[in-house]
Amino acid sequence: MTTEEVRKNWGNLLTEIRARVRGAIVLRRYKDEVAVLVPVSWYRQAVDAIGHPKTLIDPSKTEKE
Repeated sequence: MTTEEVRKNWGNLLTEIRARVRGAIVLRRYKDEVAVLVPVSWYRQAVDAIGHPKTLIDPSKTEKE
C-alpha cells in the first residue's frame, strides 16, 4: 500500500467515527456492521476473561472498494 493509499484509507476511517465512549471509538460502516476501537489493555482484559475472538467472516470474501 502506498503512502497516499494509507492517507486515503485513514481519512475514510476518520469520516466513519460516530462516537467516542470512555476511551473507545465507535465506527459504523454499514447499517448492520459496527466496529469499536479500544485500547489494547481493554482487549487483553477481554481475552483473559472470555478468550480470543473467533472470525465469523472470511476476510478474503468481503467486498473490496
